[in-house]
Amino acid sequence: NNGSRVKLISDSQYLIKTMQGEYKRGTNHALWAALDTLTRAASIEWVYKSEGTSPALKQCHDRAFLEMSWLRDGHNGPIPGIRPG
Repeated sequence: NNGSRVKLISDSQYLIKTMQGEYKRGTNHALWAALDTLTRAASIEWVYKSEGTSPALKQCHDRAFLEMSWLRDGHNGPIPGIRPG
């Protein structure tokens, strides 16, 4: 832990409850492992927000998923066709 504190808000109850240890990880073990690696460096408050998720938040979530998948597959650098954000 590098001392960073992060509040992660998601409309995915599965993501939040899984990261809080309430749900079991059923599939996509490589993605969960990548998420564990990325989140180890910070103290994260996992927050579920069911309604009113903004398009910007959804876009951020989609981008994070793409970047984690890109890194998981062993790539370096920016994703082709995606501007750094």
